[in-house]
Amino acid sequence: MNSDLSAKISSLVEEHEVALVRYAASVTKDAEQARDIVQDAYIKLIKALQQGKEIKNEKSWLYRVCHNSALDFYRTSRRRQEKREDILQAMPKNSSGDTPEKILNKKEDSALVLESIESLNEREQTIINLKVRDNLSYKEIAAELDLTVNNVGFILHRAMKKLAAIFKDKAEKEVCR
Repeated sequence: MNSDLSAKISSLVEEHEVALVRYAASVTKDAEQARDIVQDAYIKLIKALQQGKEIKNEKSWLYRVCHNSALDFYRTSRRRQEKREDILQAMPKNSSGDTPEKILNKKEDSALVLESIESLNEREQTIINLKVRDNLSYKEIAAELDLTVNNVGFILHRAMKKLAAIFKDKAEKEVCR
């Protein structure tokens, strides 16, 4: 990076960084993520300027990039939260005879299941949710997702194998502790 560009970026960071982080945090509701978003915006600006793109108003450009990235993050995190809530609602409720230790173990197990499901790709998550939460048949899932029944079975089988491997790995790590 040449010295003119470096000085320009330093000036823009000094002048706008705090306000950009504050703005991104107001959208994402996550200060750490807001800092990452602003840093990425500056990196995109540097790349754009190095490629010779003409940016008439860097401040507006930075705000637009931060705004779009912050909205993307917010939407994604909101979707994840909604999925978690849907899965938790589909789980059976605790019986009244459970001890606090059993309740805690169930909560930990539920968190492990949710975390593991989130590691699957979007299609696998959708099919598992439709099968487990909505109790749909393979045929109903196939119709809803415009897939063949065999494809639904294959994807569900593959997803369950992935989950089993994740659970096995985590169980082995627990034993090692």
